[in-house]
This record gives sequence, structure tokens and C-alpha cells, in this order.
Amino acid sequence: MNKELKMRIDNVMGTKNTIAFHLVVPNLFFFLFISLKIHGQSTDIIMPRYNNSPGFELTVTTCEANFYDSGGSSENYRYGNNAIITICPENPNERINIDFTNYDLQASHVLQIYDGLDTTASTLGSISNALSGTAFFRASYGNATGCLTLTFITSSTFAEPNDDTSYSGWRALVFCTPPIIDIGNPEDLVLNDDISGDGTELFNLQRNTNTILNTQNPEDFTVTYHLSLIQAESGINPLDLLFGNTSNPQTIYARLENRHTGEFATTSFRLVLNEIPSLPPIQTIYVCDTDLDGTIVANLDETEPLILEDNANLAVTFFADMDNVLENENPLTDNQIQFAQTENTIYYRLTDVQTGAFAVGSQQFNLISPPLNRGFNDIEVCRDLNAEAVIDLAALSQNEITDIDSFAISYHESLIDAENEDNKLPPIFIFDKEITVYVRINGFESCVFIKSFQLKPTSIIKSGMVESYTICQFKDGSNTGPVVINSGLNANDFDFQWFLEDTPLDGETSPMLSVLEPGTYKLAITNSLSGCGYTLETSVRLAEVPDNVELKIEAKPFSNSNKITATVNGDGPYTYELSGLESNTTGVFFNVPAGPHSITAINSNGCSSVTERLFIIGYPKFFTPNQDFHNDNWNIQINPGINIQSLRIFNRYGRLMAELKGDSVAVGWDGLTNGTPMPADTYWFQVDFTYNQENYTNSGYFALMR
Repeated sequence: MNKELKMRIDNVMGTKNTIAFHLVVPNLFFFLFISLKIHGQSTDIIMPRYNNSPGFELTVTTCEANFYDSGGSSENYRYGNNAIITICPENPNERINIDFTNYDLQASHVLQIYDGLDTTASTLGSISNALSGTAFFRASYGNATGCLTLTFITSSTFAEPNDDTSYSGWRALVFCTPPIIDIGNPEDLVLNDDISGDGTELFNLQRNTNTILNTQNPEDFTVTYHLSLIQAESGINPLDLLFGNTSNPQTIYARLENRHTGEFATTSFRLVLNEIPSLPPIQTIYVCDTDLDGTIVANLDETEPLILEDNANLAVTFFADMDNVLENENPLTDNQIQFAQTENTIYYRLTDVQTGAFAVGSQQFNLISPPLNRGFNDIEVCRDLNAEAVIDLAALSQNEITDIDSFAISYHESLIDAENEDNKLPPIFIFDKEITVYVRINGFESCVFIKSFQLKPTSIIKSGMVESYTICQFKDGSNTGPVVINSGLNANDFDFQWFLEDTPLDGETSPMLSVLEPGTYKLAITNSLSGCGYTLETSVRLAEVPDNVELKIEAKPFSNSNKITATVNGDGPYTYELSGLESNTTGVFFNVPAGPHSITAINSNGCSSVTERLFIIGYPKFFTPNQDFHNDNWNIQINPGINIQSLRIFNRYGRLMAELKGDSVAVGWDGLTNGTPMPADTYWFQVDFTYNQENYTNSGYFALMR
């Protein structure tokens, strides 16, 4: 290739130079690169008309210049522009700024601005198809070179140089600035106060660090936090990243500093602490045990309004214990809660539904019940065979309720009457059949208590006294006396007086009477509660006893199915009687319970009898230690042939409740452990004993009932 080339160079002073030369290079391309550097003076930069070919790029280094289109400061630009120029700062830490004070371009003519050394950099913007516009471009902080590259392309790229347009092009100022610190706008940090309500919490200031960096490289910047703007601008007294607020709200100032240049910017945000809701005044809710069953039901639906106090921004959740409140776990889902204790506590979480801040409170529910002695249990009222039963309801109230003067008490035959206080029963109430009575108690914490119980008339016919007793007289002058006449009634419920014929027997006021003298005996009985009086009558006679009566008895200690066989040698027939309770003519008794027994063989005349006494070791299946003198103690039933070494009692979990040895075995266990009454439950025992000079160990279960 042999070709003449011409190059015109326009310097910043407006001088134009043309250079002509021949290029003779067979089959090769030649690239020319021109770099222009201008330092330390204000100058003019004119956009080349066309140089947009590899190797012909133009780079200008300056921090103060005027920048014009290819027409310069006084001429319009021409068609056929296809140029590229890069403008870089003199100080590598600075950034190029181009302020277009005026531009006038034809439609489709585009001046493109790139944020870097060439057109591969990201585009900052462009100017086209506008008249008398202004624009401003600055090399970004992320542009480490600080340079801007511009390209200008118009139509008719190969038009003649004198082919001018009617558009004036542009005028711009070029200058340098330090890198701009583009600090972000952090949001307020918001926390909820804890349940202490002390108004202070630890805020993690670092949560705003990325926002303040605003995508800038954290390796080039330092972020610190301060209590005042002065401290932030001075870079002193930086705060710990975990900072406890000292006021609410509290303003925090952030400083973003360039590690390399020391340049910085500041911003601020607030620490906002959401206050916990105020708890309502603590007030105990009293719930009436209206049916006197020892339990109450707390209605949380009625409790909730007392806590919320008509504040629609609050919500309440109830829990059984404090741990669940703090963890917000296992809330109570049933708003009807039953309690059996006198004082009961429910915990709740009071939450601000807008902020989520919550307070923790508790609500006390107290069971209200009148001071009852026995609780109006069912009552049996004794009567004569043909008489109506009579009960003194006024006396009943005195016995059942402590401090009776503080209450108004009435009795009714229906629940509706009791609720309405209608048709009250008279103080002395007479009835002849079993009846349900409702007692109403007023006057305790505005509560009304209603409980039902049964009145059951009973007859003296339930006495254990028989029509006659026999004392057998032997031929040698001895007899089988004395005879014990047992009424079978409880000494706690009745008063007794014995008579022989019609003469009272001095000191004989117990339910039983031991007699040797034949005759007619009477027992006057008075019911301690109802005041009813009865008279029982029986006779005692003497009769001779025949000879030659033998008895054989079989039994096993601790057996669950004890069998006793009795035999008699002699004239019969004989009736065999077990402890005066069961009789037959075979002499064989099955399933005999533990304890003392007697086997009596009786001739048909009622006096030919012989008795053998025995003891079957065993134990009661339950006891009731409620100090009513009935089954108050539990112990092993033994006879002289049994020697108890040790008797230990355990609860169902294997804990030792009591250990009895020596004389204490006979007394038995009173249901106390270390002086504390044990609850109603099933207990088991282990007994070590000797029988017929051999060692045995037995165990079993029994129930404590209250």
C-alpha cells in the first residue's frame, strides 16, 4: 500500500497545523495514538471531529478547562462527527466534573458520557436532540481513575469539512473535585422495652452500617457513631456498637470517613424504644363457691375487659405459669378455668398490637366459701317404727356453720325455691320419707351459696340388739355368762341409759351392757342431733348346757380365702354360728375375714353350745383418720401367736410414710407423717413377723380416705 495521509492538529491555543506524509506498508494497517497532557493552566478543549478508530483516541489530563464541540468557541459544529475523547484529573484521587452550561444539538446527534477511561465503562448519560439545555456529569466514587470518556456521532460521517450545521454545539466547564462521600440515609432503630419497663435497651448500631456505606467499599471507609454532631465531625468519643439508650427517643450521629483521604460525611438517626403497656391496678377477683363443692370456675372472658380497659391497641393472652408467659408458649385456650385452691393465680401477657411491646401481669382469683364445719352432708334422722322423723334445722345450722350470726340461712325443698328464697322450711321439720333439702346461705362477700343434701329417716329397728339372750347353766354350777347386750349404735350420735325392769342402772350409759342376772332389760336412747328418743327392750334367761361337745377349727394367716371347719361330737342336730353373724348346719365357713372370731356350736335347745375363739391375721382395706372415732387408725390385726417385728408403710411412689415397731404396732398408723396429714390415696405396707417360730414377710395395699 502507498498512500498519502494528512493530519491536522488543533492545539488548545487555536493554532492549526497540517502534516502530510506517505505511508508505504504492504498489506499492513498502521495505528496512530495521540495523547495530549495540559497541566497547571486553564485551557480550551475542542472535541475532535473524527478520531473514533483504534489507535487514534485522544486523552486530556487537566483540572481546569473549557470544553467545546468540534466547531470551537465561535463556530457551529459540522456534519460527519465520529469522535472520542477521555478527560482525566491531574490528581489521581480527584474526580472529573463536566458542567454543560449550554448545548444545542440536532436531533439524532448524540454526545455520550462514560464513567471511566473508555466506552466499556458504564454510561453516566447522554445529550441529544435538545436546544439550549444544561447538564452536569461527575466521575463516580467507584470510578478509581476519576476520568470521563465522551463520544460524539453525527450523520454524514464522510461529508466535506466545510459542510456546516446550523447548531451551535455545546459549551462546558471542566474541573476536578475530591471524591464525593455518598453517605446513605439510615432509618431509625426501633426496639421494644423489656418487661422491666426501665426505658433502656441495648441497640445494635451496626444494623445501620451498610445503609450508611451506601454500597461503597467498607475497606475504604470507617463508620463510627457519636452522641453529638460536634463529636461526629471531630471524630471523637465513638460509641460502642451495642449501645444502651439514655433517653427516648435519642439521636445518634454517624460519621463516614474515607480511610485514604480523611474526607468524611455525617448523618443522623434516632433510637426509638417502644414503651410497654401500663398494667391495670392489681385487684383480686373473688369467685363464689356457689354449690359448696370446694371448686370455682374463673371466667377469663369476664376478666379480659378489666385488663384491657377499653384500649383497642392492646391484646391480652393468659398463661398458667410465668415461664410460658416469657416464652409466649402454651397459652390458655379454655377461658373457663377451674380452681380447687383458696388462692389461685393466672398470668397474662399484655401486648401493644401496633409495636409488639408487652408487659407481664398476674390476676388473683380467690375462692369464697362460708366457714363450714361438716359441709351439709347427708343426714340420717332416727324415728320410731310408726312415727315421723323430726329434725331441728336451727340446731343443724348451728352445728354446720361457724359464726352463724354473720349469715342468713334458709332451707327449701326445691332448687327453684332456694334460688328465689321461697317456701322456706320451718325450724322444726317433720318428714316421713327420704327427701332432698336445699340450704341457702347469704351474707358472705355478696355471695349466695346453695347446696343440696339428703334427709333420710331411719328406724331404731337397725339396732343390733336381739329379742332375747340366753345364759347357759352347766351341771357343775358354772355358766356361760356374762351376756353382752349390744345396741349396735354409735356413742357419738346417741345418749344411752340402761334399765333392769324399770330401775335405771347406775353408770350404765354406753351402747353395750354386760349382764349375768336374768330379767328384762331396757335401753333408753336419745339422738344427739335430732333429739328423738327411743326405748329398746330385750330379755335374758338361764338354761342348762349338755356335755360332750367338741370343736375343730382350720384357718391360715394372711390368706385371701380363709376357711374354718367346726365339728362337734355329741347329740345333735347342731347349728354352727360364726361370731354371732353367720350360721349353718355344716360347720364349714368360707372367706372368713381377718380378725378375732368365735365359732359356737349350739344344740337345738339353744343352750348346748361350745365356743372356740381364734384370730386370723389380716388388715383393714381402708381407714378414715378424720377424728370421728371410727377407723381413725390403721394397723395389722393380730393374735398372740403372731409376733410383729416391723411394720412399714409407703406411699404409691415408694416413699416411707411410717415404721411401726413394738407397742406402736398395736396403736397403728394415724395417717400422719412428721405431724403432717397425708392425702387420700392408696398406700402399701410390708410386715415382718414370726409365726410358729418361723419368719414371714407379707405386704399389701390399703386406702386412706378422708
